[in-house]
Amino acid sequence: MRSFDMDWRVQGTLCPKDFVVQDYRPTADVTDSPALGWLARVIAAAKTEERLPGRADVTPRAIGPKAMPSVVMVDVEAAPRRYRLRLVGTALVRVGGRDNTGRYFDDLGEEQREANAFFISVLDRLVSRKRPVIFTANLFYRDMEWVRYRCLAAPLAGEDGEVDRVVAAIEMLPAAL
Repeated sequence: MRSFDMDWRVQGTLCPKDFVVQDYRPTADVTDSPALGWLARVIAAAKTEERLPGRADVTPRAIGPKAMPSVVMVDVEAAPRRYRLRLVGTALVRVGGRDNTGRYFDDLGEEQREANAFFISVLDRLVSRKRPVIFTANLFYRDMEWVRYRCLAAPLAGEDGEVDRVVAAIEMLPAAL
């Protein structure tokens, strides 16, 4: 299993080298997580049927009310490849201080440019390999402390079998010591 790291610097502040992305492999801490477990179950069910998860697998019932505020959905546009935020959960909007629903990653503000380059590289990998990934990261939002989180992201196949959307479940983690 290969992972890649990224060191992200915010003006005047150093973030520890902590963007770690890996191919997703089920573990108890993920499947038992209130924020991530629903997506782990969707991925597992699709895998037993030897297919990618699809839009029909990602329903409010499948997600559940506790996890819904920490869900992100991203539309994948093919030519040229671009990523548009379709849905940003309310808990994530609260942490980030703004709702970027409807915006493209490559059009977000200068203060997010390096982080968005990281997210675009993760999305490119996920879409091209058609496999879910899990990553941990530290992000800095304006005048707040570093926010540590873990994200499980999965490709969703359209009717033609091609990836046309990505869904992500995000879990806030305690600050690293």
